Amino acid sequence: MAGFSTFLAQAAINHFVRRVAQPVPAGTYLAMCVADPTDNNITANEVTGAWYARQNISAWSAAIG
Repeated sequence: MAGFSTFLAQAAINHFVRRVAQPVPAGTYLAMCVADPTDNNITANEVTGAWYARQNISAWSAAIG
């Protein structure tokens, strides 16, 4: 599945085709990359520096209106 990580593609197949319930992830983080991390999640492409840290996303919401 283009645009999906290998993990997400497998989870989608398990959920929608095999009817396997998927666990809620323990933590979701937002990271910035300087190049495409690809489906293999190449973390070497993640931004580095003393000023940078991944940000924990504790709630997802969308603006209405």
